[in-house]
Amino acid sequence: MVFGIASGIAALMQGLILGGLLQGVQIEGQRFSGSVTGVVRILPLVTGVTLVVGYSLLGAGWLIFKSNDAIQQFAQSSLRKTSLGFVVLFCGDCIYATAIQSGIRSSWSSHMVSLSAITILLLLGGVAVMVSPARSISVLPLVLGLSVFALGMSGLALVVFPDIVPFRMSLWDAASSSASQRFLLIGATLVTPVILAYSAFAYWVFRERTPEKGWQQ
Repeated sequence: MVFGIASGIAALMQGLILGGLLQGVQIEGQRFSGSVTGVVRILPLVTGVTLVVGYSLLGAGWLIFKSNDAIQQFAQSSLRKTSLGFVVLFCGDCIYATAIQSGIRSSWSSHMVSLSAITILLLLGGVAVMVSPARSISVLPLVLGLSVFALGMSGLALVVFPDIVPFRMSLWDAASSSASQRFLLIGATLVTPVILAYSAFAYWVFRERTPEKGWQQ
């Protein structure tokens, strides 16, 4: 229960940060001049709840794919509820964000076709998650849920690019020196294969469904 509550809070915080960025960050020169209480507004709060429900959708898909029969009914019920909730909340969040943020409206004007296509595919993906035949193709809900998230992230990237602080500061303005970037690139080149290797090993070890009596047996 503690792990679940903590995970929910972490997801909510991510959503508050994202919603706060989309709502607009106060910057003077190149320094943050706002307050942490700026996230206590409608858009950040709705974005936070949307992300919590979205992560719950992915969790339900993962349970259907990996859990034993004792949890399947709960997972499938959760999948239907969270997929519907995510689609409704996501649409409401997008409409409200567009209404209050002129930068988002400008992005829609510039990328109308691309963003419209992404939105339609995301809605279709959410509906597909709700009606997916989880019993016959257990991995399908998880794949569809990941696809919905990928579409959402693609749309977000298209809206804010090339800004690192949406509608306030571009990637180029916030970039560190070339020496720092080379140092980070070398570190990432060395560390990333290690992370991928041990993650792949962990998934390989637990590649089967969870046994009825748990892995400790």
